[in-house]
Amino acid sequence: MKEPKNADQIANFFCFENDHNLFEIRTQKGYPLWDIIRFQVWKRIFLENSLSTIKSGSNIRRLKIFKFIIIFIKHLYRKVDIIYFGLSREKSSNDLNYDPYYDSIKPLLPNKHLFYDSYLNGDKYKEVNQVFDVLPYYLKFIKIFTINNSTQVDDETYDKLVTLINTTFKKTIVTKENLVDLVRDFSISVRFYTWYLNSCKPNKLFFIHNGCKSLLYSASKLDIKTYEFQHGAIDNSIIMYSYNNFKNFENGNVIFPDYLLTFSNVWIEKMLLPSKCIEVGNDFRFLTSAKKLNKKLDAKSVVFLSTIEHHLYLKDLVTEFALTNPSYTIYYKLHPQQFQDYNYYIDVFKLYNNVHVLGFEYNMYDVLVLCDNFIAIYSTALFEVLQSQKRCIIYKRGNYFFFENFFEFDNVILIENS
Repeated sequence: MKEPKNADQIANFFCFENDHNLFEIRTQKGYPLWDIIRFQVWKRIFLENSLSTIKSGSNIRRLKIFKFIIIFIKHLYRKVDIIYFGLSREKSSNDLNYDPYYDSIKPLLPNKHLFYDSYLNGDKYKEVNQVFDVLPYYLKFIKIFTINNSTQVDDETYDKLVTLINTTFKKTIVTKENLVDLVRDFSISVRFYTWYLNSCKPNKLFFIHNGCKSLLYSASKLDIKTYEFQHGAIDNSIIMYSYNNFKNFENGNVIFPDYLLTFSNVWIEKMLLPSKCIEVGNDFRFLTSAKKLNKKLDAKSVVFLSTIEHHLYLKDLVTEFALTNPSYTIYYKLHPQQFQDYNYYIDVFKLYNNVHVLGFEYNMYDVLVLCDNFIAIYSTALFEVLQSQKRCIIYKRGNYFFFENFFEFDNVILIENS
């Protein structure tokens, strides 16, 4: 499988989109086509090795879906000042799903606010003042009764764009059908969010998951201010934040929140962002050295930090390491996006008694107490490992070079194999 070998390919991507004026392309309804699809194109170029070959075990029962829809309808046309779009994917000590960002700001929010939760795989939720995201089901329903066509963009534009992308990167990245699907989903989602926001009449939206372009587009057309909380790394390797040297943000070429609320101004010093950035800090990702919490760390233990994109690489490394180092305790920490497939990972490593899969019951703070050695390809969690002064071992596969600004740190080690 062909993977990017160095950061030059990232620079090439930015040159490609700027040289061909891709941000200027519009759909018939005026949507900025390239900004809608660029994240998916980026993923197909740089993050090929993903979980797409794995059958998900995240099927939600119909009764639960019906419950989500009833709750959603119950809160329709309820006038609020603020809607917080979040994810209750963390587990509390009493086994309730919650969103730490929402917990942090809830005391500061007005009474007339609503928590719009996009995490649908929880069993019990801490928050009661919430509605659940029904957009995935709405999309499926609408698609049953609509014909997928390319009327949003003329066929010639689609064909030229597909040829340009695939020729430039010398492999099949996208098809015309891919682009048609992305644009159609965006258009349906815009209609959904416009209707929903009109029903609730909020003045402001807060959220943590950048990438919901349809929500941001709808809010901007309704003159609703949007605020995003930083929840991970912000650098050139995180395409949702990175527009490199592109500066023409004023003509609706990109869809972005009005305000970006950051952990620190350090994250944005070298970034060109269309949002107004405000340093607000964070009161639950601050870490002291985990060594102070547990002085009896097992020297023969290691934590692998997994992601959906990197699992297939890490799986091979874990199995090799488990076989050659049977005396080691190995923890395989899942990313929240992988929690729903927990049983799959248990099955993958069932032959290795020294491998323990960690799911939602362990957050990064818990994991940092387990040991001093952490292995990953690229993960936002690596920044917490660095901050806690643990050993950060980078496996040179996939997009590992996205972390290259930190290769010179004393506690960073690069490896080729186990």
